[in-house]
Amino acid sequence: MGSRGGGAFADGAPIRVSKVRALDDAHVGVAAQREFDTVGLGGAYRSVTQRCWRPVGYADFWGHMLVAEGALDVMIEPVLNLWDVAALQPIVAEAGGRLSDLGGDGWLPGEPCLTTNGLCHDEVLEILRGLRQGDGSSTISPG
Repeated sequence: MGSRGGGAFADGAPIRVSKVRALDDAHVGVAAQREFDTVGLGGAYRSVTQRCWRPVGYADFWGHMLVAEGALDVMIEPVLNLWDVAALQPIVAEAGGRLSDLGGDGWLPGEPCLTTNGLCHDEVLEILRGLRQGDGSSTISPG
């Protein structure tokens, strides 16, 4: 649970994001590759998972909560619904992390979602921007 200015907690204990600073050291949660392929983000999936320390499969709310608790460093979803993200925004922020779309802007329902410990966020966005500019096989719409 979490509230703006009130902190983030799991089982009554405060939670904090990890302190991992680089994607090549990061434990990244991602949905199945086919979900990324379906929405035209297969190149993004491959670029991030090939550069991280270890990708693991998670989906929806749970993987993003693991970022807030410090068990994952990055979580990327190709499409999320409002009910999966609404509670995450204050929890991730109060735990010290960052939540955005894949362009680095605020998240909108039905769009891809990125949560990180905050320290890896810009590096992941830079990889995704490179894909947007033609460095990869995926087209990523700006947020």
